Amino acid sequence: MKSETVDPVPSTRCRRRWRWLGYLMIALLLMAGIVIGLFVEYMNAFFRGFEPAEMAAVHYRQKTLRANLGGMLVAIPWYFAEYVEYDGDPGFGEKRKGPRPVRTPESKVRSFGFDMRYPDMRGLETWAMRSERSRRYIPANTPWISVGITSGEDYPGDGFMDRRAYASLEAVPSNDHPMFLYSRLPNKQHGLEVYAQLTIDERTSRPYREDSDAEDVFVYRDQDGHVKSYIRCSNRKYVPGTKRKLSAPPCGHEFSLEPRADVEVYVHYRRQLLHQWQNIEMKVRQRILSFEILPGETESPASLEAERHRMEREKHQQQTQPAQ
Repeated sequence: MKSETVDPVPSTRCRRRWRWLGYLMIALLLMAGIVIGLFVEYMNAFFRGFEPAEMAAVHYRQKTLRANLGGMLVAIPWYFAEYVEYDGDPGFGEKRKGPRPVRTPESKVRSFGFDMRYPDMRGLETWAMRSERSRRYIPANTPWISVGITSGEDYPGDGFMDRRAYASLEAVPSNDHPMFLYSRLPNKQHGLEVYAQLTIDERTSRPYREDSDAEDVFVYRDQDGHVKSYIRCSNRKYVPGTKRKLSAPPCGHEFSLEPRADVEVYVHYRRQLLHQWQNIEMKVRQRILSFEILPGETESPASLEAERHRMEREKHQQQTQPAQ
């Protein structure tokens, strides 16, 4: 009786198919990586298109921005100056009328913004830090906060904090809708007055404060009763459009640099950091004031710090490079 022999051809063909399938998968992954990279670059270019040419030059040549910020002559490291607008610049989506003006250290800044890592208050000065910010921007334990600056022709004027608090908390809304009626709670939180929407929503028979779009307002006043800090924190408990719990409801924290400078500051951070509002405000204030060029100097403390960090990174790179 002859023993049966196994034809090696089918198994060889099978292995060959799997090998080519593996090659195909690798090629597809490489192509996907290229497409994603091109898409990211396209989106970066797209959004850079909305960025004034002056700021694009600062960003990608990594220069120091020199201008007038609320009456202060400043030297701002490039990574602390995102999307800078000057007085007279066209608004979003508008075209400039006439030739582009020559920018000088006397040119008045209208607005800009930046991200910082709390509590060391370092900016996005390296790609490693930008990568860290991208990974940890949403989670509930993120240390990153965002800062927005308004000055120049968009500055709302002296005493705007009092006017803003009165308009949103005390003035009766024109439409008299109960959702916009705030009541002051009897007890402070973290040294702040607390205002909430306590009127009842007829649709749910619950206070408007429990609505997903409602906000609590926190106010700090000085001894004379003037508003110095104004904070709005979301009560949203779920990610919009889903049933997933929102791990980090946002807070928007406003204050002024008056009388030192005509600058309005807006800080965005997660509500879990509300108990540290005083320290956040102090550190943000210190960082902005570090942009000022002091009398008799040609650089600001922030620009000197940026140069020192750059030299430290270059020295570290030289020390860690393998010997040739």
